[in-house]
Amino acid sequence: NGTLDGYTRTQPNFMAVPLVKTFLDKDSQPLQVKVTTPIIIYQGLADSTVPKVATDILISNATVVGTKINSYVTGNWDHGTAMSSNVDNIVGNVQSLLAAQ
Repeated sequence: NGTLDGYTRTQPNFMAVPLVKTFLDKDSQPLQVKVTTPIIIYQGLADSTVPKVATDILISNATVVGTKINSYVTGNWDHGTAMSSNVDNIVGNVQSLLAAQ
């Protein structure tokens, strides 16, 4: 018909549609089940893309189901510099994990 009339995603209550709400609240959320492989998170306090509070919730929820997460936090990183400022550390993490196998 050439329009988006009636298309579910254009409806005002789209996020309240039960299937969509379940996806947003639960199914799309990471670490809902225990993960036994090593997880290391570099989180900057200056990250406005993924704020520290969001990472804190992720870590808390993952810990409840038994996942162990090593996280590193500093005030000097934003979303991009969390990785670029830690290349040597990340390489060291990978080398340690590979050596442990």
